[in-house]
Amino acid sequence: MPPALEGLAGTVKDLAKRVSFRFLSWLAEDRVVITCVIILSFTIALLLRMGPIKWGVYLNEFDPFYEYYLAMKVLEKGEGDIFRGIVWWFGWWFDRGEKDTLFWAPSGRDLRASSQPGAALASACVYSFLRWLGFDVDLYTVHAFVPPVGAALASIFIYFLGREVHSREVGVLSAFFISVSWPFIFRTNLGAKHEGLAIPFMILAFYLFMRAYRRGSLALGACAGLAMGLVVLSWGAYLYPWNLLALTALIWLAMHPDDHSLARTFLVTNLIAQVFIAVTPRFGPMVAFCSASAALPMAANVASLLVLLGRLSPIVRWPSFKVALLGLGAAVAVGLVVLSVTGLAPALPRRVVAVVLPIIRETGVTTVQEHAVPAWSSLYDDYHTLMLFSFFAAMLLFRRSDLASKFLFILWLTSLYAATSMARLTLLYAPAVAVVGSIGAVELTS
Repeated sequence: MPPALEGLAGTVKDLAKRVSFRFLSWLAEDRVVITCVIILSFTIALLLRMGPIKWGVYLNEFDPFYEYYLAMKVLEKGEGDIFRGIVWWFGWWFDRGEKDTLFWAPSGRDLRASSQPGAALASACVYSFLRWLGFDVDLYTVHAFVPPVGAALASIFIYFLGREVHSREVGVLSAFFISVSWPFIFRTNLGAKHEGLAIPFMILAFYLFMRAYRRGSLALGACAGLAMGLVVLSWGAYLYPWNLLALTALIWLAMHPDDHSLARTFLVTNLIAQVFIAVTPRFGPMVAFCSASAALPMAANVASLLVLLGRLSPIVRWPSFKVALLGLGAAVAVGLVVLSVTGLAPALPRRVVAVVLPIIRETGVTTVQEHAVPAWSSLYDDYHTLMLFSFFAAMLLFRRSDLASKFLFILWLTSLYAATSMARLTLLYAPAVAVVGSIGAVELTS
């Protein structure tokens, strides 16, 4: 080979080595590896939920068909304009009493006053957007695909939550665990109902709330409130994340009565969530501010205001503070029971009472199989050894003194209690066991 060609070949070979080395170095960077894992987790989550497509695109329960019908009504009332359809739904406050006789014939049913519009509005918005882009899609197909795509987003949101409360390693593991969580897949597959939207938005609200507190950002707190508002529109179990944040805030402020950052963050987040509850026709201002469901959030509002005014710290330092707190809590509980019984304030829904007090199960709750109390073996079948990692991590979190650890411990404990009270709520335990179990795995291996 001529010397010139030998030199060119050597240069090309050296260049190829450098390019290969740089490419492999780039692939080994943390951000690239994490991005690849998140994309794979999202893909796995979506593909697992698309399994029923081998039989065709179908809605698989009564609730999805009803929510599909609501989406049709939104588009029909808006005459094809999604914004006018949304105005029609929330315009119920000014034009009440419209009955749909397809349901509960012959008296009919007020759709807006008795339904949550989240899933229907999501499908109608996606459908309108795709039609605007020029895609020839039908609403039925869009409505079938919204839950699995929405549920797959949970693997992205939970990565950010895990990273925020612990580390990137926890975030990555959480993304994978939630993508293959059977209780979560079971209720969010193709053609399923609103949990495919509610759970991801709940996780997003938790992440934004924790980040808003850490950064002292009211804008992020407002975003957390908006995410919680989307949970309100989509899911009757919004009561859980709404009260969970309130309980966390109350416990934290009792321990740190001068934490202005949490007080501001909680007030912004909670007030926006309460506005969503107040304007939703199914709930209204009474549920948002003057019901048994709102007792903890309103108490946390008052505590946050006292912190901002500098009044909570002297109260907490009273020698008889704990006794006074117990007495006040008992008085409020008795008052709410009296108001609920007399009809002056909205009572807790029967299903919520069955979760909080499993021994109290009225007719209408006991006749539904998914409301049954599950066996511990079924819970273990759902989560396997990840539960053991989560128990280990829960003990660590209980002993730590930062807000993220307290929040995760309360999330894990309360969702576990709910999952052991009602079979359908094993789904609620999925995000908690994914994050807390990932913390256990990371702590053990490090």
